[in-house]
Amino acid sequence: MPLSLKDFVTRAFARCVSDEERNRVENRLRETINQAKSGNGMNQDWGKVPLPPVGPDLPPPSTQIKTQQKKPPPGYLCRICRIPGHYIKECPQYIAPNSFFYLQKSSYAATSLR
Repeated sequence: MPLSLKDFVTRAFARCVSDEERNRVENRLRETINQAKSGNGMNQDWGKVPLPPVGPDLPPPSTQIKTQQKKPPPGYLCRICRIPGHYIKECPQYIAPNSFFYLQKSSYAATSLR
C-alpha cells in the first residue's frame, strides 16, 4: 500500500467524530480503493484525491468520481494553500467545519480571546 494512500485513509478517519461516521467513511473508502484497484489507480497521488464526505448525505460513488475529475478554471488558486489545480474542499490542508480538529481550534481561539 503506497504511503500516500495510508495518509489518505488516516486523514479520512481523523475527520470522524462518531462511530456512525467512521462506518460511513470506511464503506466509502472501500468503494474508492476498489475502484482504484480495478483501474490501476493505486499509485496515483492520494493527496490530490478528495476525502470522502463524513455526513449522512453521501453521494453515490459515480458522482464522487465526476467531482474528483472536475478541474478548476485556469488561474484559480486554492484560498487555503495558494496552489492551483484543486478546489478548497479538495485541499489537503482543508479541515471540515464539523470535524473534531476544527472544533478544537475554534474553542481554543474563543478561550484565548478572554
